[in-house]
Amino acid sequence: MNRTTVLIISITAALLVIGGIAVFLFYQQAAPSPAGVTPTSIFGRLPIIGGRVGPTPTPEGGERPGGEVPAPSPEAISRRSIQLTDEAVVGPAFDEKLQKILYYKKSDGHLVSQSIGGGNEETISNLTILNILEVLWSPDMKKTIILYQDGGTIKKFITDATSTPKVAFLPQESTTPAWSPDGKSIWWLAKQAEIYTLISADINGKNQKKLDLTTPMPELKLSVIAPDLALLVPKTASFFETPLFLFSLKTAGLNPVLTGFGLLAASDPNPKTQNIVYTRTSRVGTLDDLHLLDFKSGKDTSWPLKTLATKCAFSRGSKLLFCAVPKNPPARDLPEAWQKGKVSFTDAIYRIDLATSKAEEIFHEGGDVISLIVSDDAKKLFFIDKTTGFLYGLSLE
Repeated sequence: MNRTTVLIISITAALLVIGGIAVFLFYQQAAPSPAGVTPTSIFGRLPIIGGRVGPTPTPEGGERPGGEVPAPSPEAISRRSIQLTDEAVVGPAFDEKLQKILYYKKSDGHLVSQSIGGGNEETISNLTILNILEVLWSPDMKKTIILYQDGGTIKKFITDATSTPKVAFLPQESTTPAWSPDGKSIWWLAKQAEIYTLISADINGKNQKKLDLTTPMPELKLSVIAPDLALLVPKTASFFETPLFLFSLKTAGLNPVLTGFGLLAASDPNPKTQNIVYTRTSRVGTLDDLHLLDFKSGKDTSWPLKTLATKCAFSRGSKLLFCAVPKNPPARDLPEAWQKGKVSFTDAIYRIDLATSKAEEIFHEGGDVISLIVSDDAKKLFFIDKTTGFLYGLSLE
């Protein structure tokens, strides 16, 4: 083999290696980058090919970007969470008066309280409830609606958050119950012969009355965002475009206000704002930007944070929005792959000032955050790691 042949082979091999590295880096960086921060590669800080995707157009066709998201501060990187439980829990809520976190144990369904620094666990109610799926707290935290699996049936009941709880079962045909923002009523959809009717009742499930809404659409998720307004979101799917509906008691009108692939939404519990946070995906399930929609003004604000609306929580008074943002989410099949447990995330947590639209990373290294809870002073956060079910606390002071 002569020197020319050796040289040609060497150059070809080098080009193949460089090409392989370039392809690897491209696909590593092609997934959406949380926080809009350019990642550091082995070649240093280089811009991602194609740049960042801009804000998604609002329903009116305009754009109202929320601005850039800075790199995490040293405080965010050094901040650590406290593990509060070593077993799976569900339905956390924070008692401001007692400064204690409340939750139900997955193992037996007992209602428990614990100090915010960990330890001093006390059982409030030893009512045994197995296979709890969801816990819905009333705004005053005196009652909960509990959904649990009993064989092949999902049952629902209202109970007091006390040591001697009274229990009132909701009708078996009821689906997706929700508290009104003032805590004076419970709403749900009742299924009869493939038709769903909107029902309201008092806080004990009595004095039921039909509201002016019937629909054949199955698997709607209901939330009440004002005394006369309900939000209904169909079961989301990344490969199908689904609408988000707003129902008004005043007009008895059901109107689509958004559409999107992989559409998820969470409402602000403050009825004065009528805000929702929502997220969408591409047709193949790639996360898009985070959005906030104000129903009163029609303003739609976005941030280059690639997450799911169910990972967000509003502060009391609606001045701040906190969201857990996956660091390296897969580039397809979301949110279904995450909802079904096929993938898990490692999240950072961001705080968004809704007056200035400023977003900043406040916690750099979290688990797969669900059930995010914000204290009234917005200085303490609590969340469950979806992978383990363990409860964590985070101080922002």
